[in-house]
Amino acid sequence: MQKKQIKALLIICDILFISLAFIMAAALWYGGHIPGEFREPQSIPPEVWQWLLWICLAATITNFAVLAMFRLYSQLWRYAGLDELLKIFAASIITMLFLFLLDLFLISNIAVLPRRVFVVAWFILFVLVAASRLGERILRRIIVTFGYMLSNKVGLKRVMVVGGGVDGYNLVHSMMHSNRRERLPVIIVDDDPAKNNSHIMGVRIANGINDIPYLAAAYAVDEITVAMPSTDNATLRNILEVCTNTDCRLTMVPPIGEIDEKGELISNNSPREINIGDLLHRDEVKLDTANIAAYIKGACILITGGGSIGSELCRQILRYKPAMIVIIDIYENNAFDLVQELSEKSGKSDKTNDTKIIFRVASIRDMDRMTELFAEFKPNVVFHAAAHKHVSTMEDSPAEAVKNNVFGTLNVVKAAIASEVGRFVLISSDKAVCPTNIYGATKRVTELVMQREALNMSTNKTLLCAVRFGNVLNSSGSIIPKFKRQIAQGGPVTIYSKKAERFFMTISEACQLVLQAASLVNATNNAHIFILDMGKPVNIDSLARKLIRLSGYRPDEDIKLLYTKLPPGEKLSEELILPEEKGKLQLTHHNKIWLAAPVIQDYSQFDMHMETLRKLSTTDPKKISQTLKIMGLHYE
Repeated sequence: MQKKQIKALLIICDILFISLAFIMAAALWYGGHIPGEFREPQSIPPEVWQWLLWICLAATITNFAVLAMFRLYSQLWRYAGLDELLKIFAASIITMLFLFLLDLFLISNIAVLPRRVFVVAWFILFVLVAASRLGERILRRIIVTFGYMLSNKVGLKRVMVVGGGVDGYNLVHSMMHSNRRERLPVIIVDDDPAKNNSHIMGVRIANGINDIPYLAAAYAVDEITVAMPSTDNATLRNILEVCTNTDCRLTMVPPIGEIDEKGELISNNSPREINIGDLLHRDEVKLDTANIAAYIKGACILITGGGSIGSELCRQILRYKPAMIVIIDIYENNAFDLVQELSEKSGKSDKTNDTKIIFRVASIRDMDRMTELFAEFKPNVVFHAAAHKHVSTMEDSPAEAVKNNVFGTLNVVKAAIASEVGRFVLISSDKAVCPTNIYGATKRVTELVMQREALNMSTNKTLLCAVRFGNVLNSSGSIIPKFKRQIAQGGPVTIYSKKAERFFMTISEACQLVLQAASLVNATNNAHIFILDMGKPVNIDSLARKLIRLSGYRPDEDIKLLYTKLPPGEKLSEELILPEEKGKLQLTHHNKIWLAAPVIQDYSQFDMHMETLRKLSTTDPKKISQTLKIMGLHYE
């Protein structure tokens, strides 16, 4: 029903209500049922009917004017509450006071009725007007009240809300008044003892976060929604850890200011699924945005690789309003989609951001193509993220790893230096530290390639650095997508060992820190390696079990876990610091970024090994591993 139609209907109802109120009040008086009067029932005299005619006519005009004055015809009644009820209360009193005075001075000569008739008429009018506006909400509350007893029978999901503050209230309120009756709040849990056994809209509040598993069982909870978006990360993750010990589906109201995977601000009103990143013990990244903007705003930024890291770097760089983002990738599909996304965002999300988004198909193995592109776009900053990253695949194809990771990086570095790029940032990996696989060994070589070329520079116009960090969640090659696929297929989830551990951070956090690290490079620390603080390593077995619970299953019962042996090239745990770097790291002014100086190398030997690798990559790939092992990489 449209707004004008609703307004017309309310006006008609109010005309009927005011007349009905006085007629019922008079009828009660002559029927002898007005409290305090014990009279024999009698018919209403003609003069009283005449009085009712005049009073109803005056009341209709007065009631309409007063209700309009209180804006009770322009209210969205679906969201009405106590304030609107008080307005109706005040409007009905004003109406009756005016009519009382009118009767007292103008029409009392027609018929004399007790003044209490006005009190009864006021009460009836108030009830009828309030019911016409709030009746739907009152009916909903009645349904909700009985819903506690009937929820299991009618298919409503029984919901536990964690958080008894404003966000908890809003969540309960939205469930109570939703047009789609799918979820029913049955218990609220809060960490404030003062709220214990109080209620929000009839729903009990219980104190004790650690009692969540017990309360979930006691109240037959189907779903737990955490509504504490402004709480600190440590508290929030402790709550989520407790919630994963239940068999309930888990959702949460997103933290304030949270950005989704496409860089959009998430609404603070709608609960979302809890993901595995929420369970990582990671504090919020605080950036020195001024220093980042100083080298990005208005600049040409070139990014090699449009995969997980490269695409997220593009999204975050776009916020700092560069003049141009150039994406280079040999694989066109992902990069094409990324360009469409970034172009739309640059064009409509911020009218002051007219960043040009450009994609070029190119292989970093092709030095002539790199020289051509660098000459065409003259980038100010280069983020080199392109690489072959899958451990098992590179074990089977060592020549491709060397051609792409080692000599592809060499080509990009040489092109950057020749074009006098202001900053060159190499994306490295924790697998470069004491590697046990071809991929890790080639990544360590790329670090050395960057440092070797820095020594060969005839000028200091290009600042170079590498940023080393561990696994990022949901990136290509991460174990998380594999676990999700196995869970979707009904299991089993395969794990190398119960003791296996890995470093993890979200893609967003990793890229934020990469941008911050790039702002820290200067002439003093040129060609150094920035190492990101990854926190404590995460046990893979524990991670898999949490992911199974988040998917709504019970580990070992609904989804089995299968323990296998370590595949070739993998190891139980990763490291971030080389043996030669231990005890020598310097903490930068950012508390999550450390700085490692170049390890002393015999670069004459290194150059010889590089030539050997170049020849072996085309003539005898099986000997590549042997050469890598004698290059001082701690490759075993």
